[in-house]
This record gives sequence, C-alpha cells and structure tokens, in this order.
Amino acid sequence: SLLTQGLAGIQAVDVPGVENVDVTELVDGHSSYLSAAQLILEHLELNTYYPVFVPLPTAVSK
Repeated sequence: SLLTQGLAGIQAVDVPGVENVDVTELVDGHSSYLSAAQLILEHLELNTYYPVFVPLPTAVSK
C-alpha cells in the first residue's frame, strides 16, 4: 500500500546501484520535472538530453 511503501520520487530508495539525488532546488513540484529535465541532467553532469515532444525524422517511402 502507499502508506507502507511511500510514493515514488519523494523519498530516498535503498537499492544497491541506485544513487539518490535531491533535486528539490531545481523543480517547483511534480509537474515541473518535464520542463526541468535538461537542467537536472546538467546538474548531474550528464550530457545526453532527449527533447520531449520533438518528432523524430521519418523514413520517406518511395
């Protein structure tokens, strides 16, 4: 149940191989994670960013 397990993303997890990162200062709330994704990745020093809602090029059929 949610009362015993907690809600995803609002507390640290104790899982081997998973590093917990507090990005509270980068987001205003649940709905701002999408718009803050690039800033969060930069904060984590990850240089890969895949924009959301940008259509991928499609193959042209002949």
